[in-house]
Amino acid sequence: MATGLTTLGLLIQCTFGLAQTVIPQPDPPPWNAENTVTPGFVSCNGIQNAVHGVVQYRCGSDNVLDRPLLLIEGLDLGQGWSSQNQGYGNITWNHIHGGHPAEFPQGADFRPALDSLHFWGVDVFLLDFAEGQGSTLDKVELTKHVLNLIAQSNAADHAIALVGVSMGGVVGKMALAQLESEGILHCTGMFFSID
Repeated sequence: MATGLTTLGLLIQCTFGLAQTVIPQPDPPPWNAENTVTPGFVSCNGIQNAVHGVVQYRCGSDNVLDRPLLLIEGLDLGQGWSSQNQGYGNITWNHIHGGHPAEFPQGADFRPALDSLHFWGVDVFLLDFAEGQGSTLDKVELTKHVLNLIAQSNAADHAIALVGVSMGGVVGKMALAQLESEGILHCTGMFFSID
């Protein structure tokens, strides 16, 4: 039994190790950078405090921002900015695109899906909160801000697809509900909640 698990582990490591050797670099955000030191840095007023994050962006293979998808990270217990991982905490651009499956098993599922979306021309935005353990309501405010930035930059009539992972699903649903209750167009056509 142990030999079979070891063989399976090596197969997974070899398969994903080869597939994830090249990490795609994020594109500059389509809106004017709010902070030129950290491209994609976003901030807004939260419920009680300012809320910060970074939006990593990968334009689809057609090189036109016309099919946006916003991916909202789940609960991230890590802290601090890492220039090596291009993000805050333990769920970052580099973890998703190039993380070792044993250390970040979610990346093994996300990478092929994100690569397929890129191939089909989908423009993927990853919202990475600076305070992964911060207030959910503050995260909702930042999500609404980012949805607005994406909608203003969208070059076509395609609605935004919103994907929330775990806690990100709760944040996404709350953001859409608030925008709708306030009568604000959010330009979101599909909402997916994972896990």
